[in-house]
Amino acid sequence: MKLALIADLHLGSKDIDDGRWKERALREVVVPALRENHVTHIIFPGDTLDFQGASTTSAEKPELLRCAVQELKPWSAQSFLLLGNHDDPQTCTFFQHMGGPRIVRDDWVELGNETGAYLMAPRQEKSRARSAVDQIEDSRFKSRILVLHEDLDVFHDDGFLSAARAKFQLIVNGHNHVFRPVRDGVYLLPACLPWKPQRGSQCDLIVNYAPDGTLAVKTDQLPWGFVVVEDDLQPQFVSVASGVRLVICNIEIVAAETEQAIRQTLDFLLNRGQTQSMAVRAYVAPRLDSDLEVALRDSYAGRFFDLRFASWQGHGALAKKVRERLPTEQSALEHVRMQHGDRGRALVEQLSQFFHLRTPRNRKEDILDIVKNFVPESSDHA
Repeated sequence: MKLALIADLHLGSKDIDDGRWKERALREVVVPALRENHVTHIIFPGDTLDFQGASTTSAEKPELLRCAVQELKPWSAQSFLLLGNHDDPQTCTFFQHMGGPRIVRDDWVELGNETGAYLMAPRQEKSRARSAVDQIEDSRFKSRILVLHEDLDVFHDDGFLSAARAKFQLIVNGHNHVFRPVRDGVYLLPACLPWKPQRGSQCDLIVNYAPDGTLAVKTDQLPWGFVVVEDDLQPQFVSVASGVRLVICNIEIVAAETEQAIRQTLDFLLNRGQTQSMAVRAYVAPRLDSDLEVALRDSYAGRFFDLRFASWQGHGALAKKVRERLPTEQSALEHVRMQHGDRGRALVEQLSQFFHLRTPRNRKEDILDIVKNFVPESSDHA
């Protein structure tokens, strides 16, 4: 058994250019990587198809689905799909009837060598997710994998994970676009291909323009790919170089210097080269004037693979004061470590999950639960 977990493809999304580049990436990069790794089974843990909000024509959708079916044909009998929050059930059913992966909801699939995977439909609420896990019947499989597409507040709930770990040797969760172990036998899954570039989400390059005119750059090497699982149930990350790189530019300025700051940031990217592969989102504070945006598009569109502008919040005096005192994430963590030791720093890193959600659903109690579990009551910091 050699299982590939291909999460969050978002085929059909037009959040980067017209989205057709994903067909090429699937054909030229993803499928060859599946062959090279001798994959026998595929599970898609949600958000495989994403036509939400896209102006996809009636002709484009079946054409894209036919392309995906053709490329994945060698695994057609051994591929399974869990619906995610971006998957339209009707389109996925059509995809299945065309020869695509079989939709599985709250059921087991056999993977060979006494290994089975249970694909649990998203509940998006902790008590419902816990109840669903409690109702999973013991299976005939010696090795068991639980496949999810849940929000982080569900996936990081101790009660839910404890109940799940009592029944499964491996738990994996799509939806969050990052490959990371959460605890023993529990993993977040990466997005296979780049998706919507936005602040706080996974990307290849971040460029921060500070009010004093300085530029700071942070890179993430090969954040995209899929996960391969063999009989030992130890997930292995397989990187995918799709040919498209996500670039987030955070530009904080005073209004009089808006154009100069944006041009300086974009020119910096041009000097790095390979801009025809860059999908750039420039987040500007304060909000960019519409006439200036048009002028900037005229100057730079065509020099990048995709370029769009957006506004962002959090640029007030208080936020500026905090940034001046703790200008980077690393220095902020170092500040916590100096004040409260390595345990305090580790706690902050664990809590950071709550500040990178597109739709935060975490209550105060969720954060307090982590703090209480992490910090002994006898501690001065409890």
